[in-house]
Amino acid sequence: MDDRQLIEDLYSIAKPWFVSRVVLDPGTMRLDAYLDHDESCRWQCPTCQKEYCVSDHVKERVWRDLDSGIYHVYLHARIPRVQCPEHGKMQVTLPWTEKHSRFSMRFESLALRLMGDMDIKNSALILGITWFQAHGIMQRAVRRGLARKSSTPSRIGIDEKSYGKGHRYMTLVFNHDNLGVDFIVLGRREESLDQYYRSIGKDASSRINAVSLDMWDPYIASTRKHVESAHSKMVFDRFHIMKHMNMAVDGVRRQESALPKTREMLKKTRYIWLYSHENLPEKYRERYEELKQSDLKTARAYAIKENLRKLWTCESEDEARDFWRRWYWWASHSRLKPVIEAARTMLHYLYGILSYFTHRITNAMVEGMNSKIATVQKMAYGYRNLEHLKTAIYFHCGNLDMKF
Repeated sequence: MDDRQLIEDLYSIAKPWFVSRVVLDPGTMRLDAYLDHDESCRWQCPTCQKEYCVSDHVKERVWRDLDSGIYHVYLHARIPRVQCPEHGKMQVTLPWTEKHSRFSMRFESLALRLMGDMDIKNSALILGITWFQAHGIMQRAVRRGLARKSSTPSRIGIDEKSYGKGHRYMTLVFNHDNLGVDFIVLGRREESLDQYYRSIGKDASSRINAVSLDMWDPYIASTRKHVESAHSKMVFDRFHIMKHMNMAVDGVRRQESALPKTREMLKKTRYIWLYSHENLPEKYRERYEELKQSDLKTARAYAIKENLRKLWTCESEDEARDFWRRWYWWASHSRLKPVIEAARTMLHYLYGILSYFTHRITNAMVEGMNSKIATVQKMAYGYRNLEHLKTAIYFHCGNLDMKF
């Protein structure tokens, strides 16, 4: 078997293509395979798939392929063009590479597996390519995945994510159906979320059945504007509701810590009050039992907060509504200003709290995805270019079909 036949077999070069010559350079550890094709072959127009004779060729191009041992392998070929009466002069589709790429599909598939497990910089180092070439491979994969998305999710989650320094945010829309990031846009204003709803169109927006989100008015206003019957479809996330109650408990603690008679008792107890009873670390348990038996206002606020958790254990909306009435009376008559204010805020958004018992979705998956996105940022030591960050998020968190 000669060198040309060996390369054809190793790299699956099939008719009408064949290897015309092979150049091996041990000094640079480079193998160059030059490809040619049968002159009599007819080629398909890449748009309409009709067959035509070759019109001419573009100048020779080079593609990096998988290494063979210690040698870097490069494929060389002149790309045929056909003259389609309907679509004009078009380059034909090549079986070993994607349009606009300078790597073979085999090489890009290996690169994608590496980048799925490590950062771009180290992946590029292993592959022997530049950071920008590796990012280009990722970008093309994301573009393929986004183009293959077949339908709009019926249930979405909306959240914000900070990036960079200062108060810089982006809005992320998550797909509850396939557990992936569906859309990313700069900012967290009403106009930011409007871009998502406009991108999917009015008909697709009307088919959304449930939306989980924080009690953030710009997102609420945008959802009301674009989603039919949004009032009954919005579900305010339990995590953020409890976050409001934690802030209220901490507000009571700070007020009480300012008093001389309770300052010492509340010293270094901030984090004790932020835990739920069942998740309290053992190192805090003894101190917690002591504080619970005290007559502290903070202890009363904590009891009100912990009791609210039982709301999500109710089996129906009617049971939850009855529970809410009792809890709200207790909270609003507690004479604890931060608790009263938090309870009144929740009363204003009660429709979205109780809609959980219809749709049974939360933003727990969204919060977990935010942690994964933070890991992606940390792996790359941050992204100065927002578009690069968006590409990385879609790649690692979009649950896209990016295969060739």
